[in-house]
Amino acid sequence: MHEPHSWAYPFCILIVSALTACSDGEPDFYPLDKGRWWYFQTETTILDEHRTQRFIVANLGTGEHDDESVFIQRQASGREVYFKRTRRGIERVGVRAKIRAPTQEQSSVLIVPADLARNGRWKVQTHLTLIESRTFARQDQLRQRTLPVELSMAVAATNVSVRVPAGIFEHCLRIDGMGVRFVPTDRGNASAEVLVTHREWYAPEIGLVKSTRSEKSDSPFLKAGYYTQELLQLGR
Repeated sequence: MHEPHSWAYPFCILIVSALTACSDGEPDFYPLDKGRWWYFQTETTILDEHRTQRFIVANLGTGEHDDESVFIQRQASGREVYFKRTRRGIERVGVRAKIRAPTQEQSSVLIVPADLARNGRWKVQTHLTLIESRTFARQDQLRQRTLPVELSMAVAATNVSVRVPAGIFEHCLRIDGMGVRFVPTDRGNASAEVLVTHREWYAPEIGLVKSTRSEKSDSPFLKAGYYTQELLQLGR
């Protein structure tokens, strides 16, 4: 699962076709081979303020993490993310926040399951990042805190079409996630339920092409937040 982020980065001009057919056998929904890159645009809405940014994700090849061989991917703000192919599927096994910064240890996170039918449900730990208090009271502000929420992830569809600026992608995998978190409101005098809905689309032999996330509540003290990430270009 990919959480909302943004990162500006110069991009190459090599472009491959946006329309891709499935390869022989099981398609690879998260390619990790060296040299691939994806150019994304994000749109974030927090407290009715809209922000658009663009960034590149690039595969750097293999390397070492905790004395094990991993695939390295450079993402937002120079952040390096480490992946492994396991029996469960593609797992994120570590993150280094910045180049030359210490590695941040974390438990592995399943991104795409290997067996879409048998292993189609799993849990992911994430945090609230979009919803915010309508009031100006400091104790009501949410995004300055670390508020974890567990998402129940599931393979929702395995043969859908997705239209993004990079083109139309067929035979895509869609993964849905949903979770609930209660947060304090009204200076701690009340609490409200926040519903987090996360959705990702992966194209065969391409990878992630679109991601959306919303954090909503019926509470009059809270303002919903939204995030959309779409593929603009890709290459290798």
